[in-house]
Amino acid sequence: MYVNKLKYNYDDDHKNHNFFSGGKDGNIYYVSLNNNKIISKLQGHLKKVNSIISQPSNSICISGSNDKTIRVWKGDPDTNEFVTSHVITKHKDNVHSLSLHPLENYFISSSKDSIWILHDMETGKTIKTCKSSPSPFKNLSIHPDGMMFGIGSEDSNIYIYDIKSQEYKASLTGHTKSIECISFSENGYYLASISKDNTLKLWDLRKATSFQTIELEDTPKHITFDYSGKYLSF
Repeated sequence: MYVNKLKYNYDDDHKNHNFFSGGKDGNIYYVSLNNNKIISKLQGHLKKVNSIISQPSNSICISGSNDKTIRVWKGDPDTNEFVTSHVITKHKDNVHSLSLHPLENYFISSSKDSIWILHDMETGKTIKTCKSSPSPFKNLSIHPDGMMFGIGSEDSNIYIYDIKSQEYKASLTGHTKSIECISFSENGYYLASISKDNTLKLWDLRKATSFQTIELEDTPKHITFDYSGKYLSF
């Protein structure tokens, strides 16, 4: 098993403390945090899994792959077995990133085909498809208030969109190479980004400007704020 992507699957109401691990072999492994044993294997993708999001309360997992597809998986809480409920084939190239809306009824995908798509969680149907950048999209994140989202692009820019209107609103410019990952702070004021230029930038969204740049030794593929917004992990 070659791990490419991890997604923790906490659900305190159901005492569900497990995680999904996306492999380079196209498989997804549902693993116990208690003993690190594989609970279930989700098979269906034909190439590397790039992104995983989950909705623990409804036993749903969503995955995006280099096989150009998105799969929505429905789990049985009694057996912990997952089956594919929808296969989404709207993208024409590698699906790089997925992000779940705070209301957990929608999710957004972005791809190397420079397209982002808004999806209905329950039906898997496409609500909106948009191509507004000539450069491939790398990583996306929905703002905690659910009103907007950001996408990092290979052209070194971060694009901000309004979810309700699905319109482009602003760009954050300052990196010099492809954006690898982004994350919003829980209070919604700040965004963190990591680029292949080996820098981490912190942005004040109220001013659409970067206020701090940190030099890195390499290029992490994931970044996230803690709940307080005071700390970052990457």
